[in-house]
Amino acid sequence: MRTSDRLVARLRAELPELNIPEGTTLHRTYAEAHTDKAPLSWFALAPDGPDLRLGSRIPMGVLLQAHALTAEPDPLMPDHDPHTCITVPAPTN
Repeated sequence: MRTSDRLVARLRAELPELNIPEGTTLHRTYAEAHTDKAPLSWFALAPDGPDLRLGSRIPMGVLLQAHALTAEPDPLMPDHDPHTCITVPAPTN
């Protein structure tokens, strides 16, 4: 199973509130990521093609290894075009 397929399955299981449709595909942007100011590392498309306004600055492989995932509004997107950004919660001590 591809990394993107495994991440879609994890997102659907752990974040059901995102309502990710069956057949969703994730697409790498090949942009350098890892920081809050970087471009998206990947984005999601619905099975019939529309952009789901879902993505992350964290690479797919890193998200798969994370202990937990969260979904937050993307602070870099304008209010008139909101996106959801998948992140890793900060560790608690």
